[in-house]
Amino acid sequence: MSPTEAAALAAAYTLAAALASKTGWSAMASAFRQAGVETAGIILLIGAATPLAFLLATDGVARARPV
Repeated sequence: MSPTEAAALAAAYTLAAALASKTGWSAMASAFRQAGVETAGIILLIGAATPLAFLLATDGVARARPV
């Protein structure tokens, strides 16, 4: 089993366990909402770091000698 398949299986198991429990739809929706907010924050950080890394690479900052 690959790591991607294991993650999909774990996600399906967690969803099934949440549906089988008596926590209710509102608690599950709140958990999905929180996961979405945290994922969006991580994606924004990666999206902001990518242009900076590109500029550092094209300007040759790594090749620069310290003074």
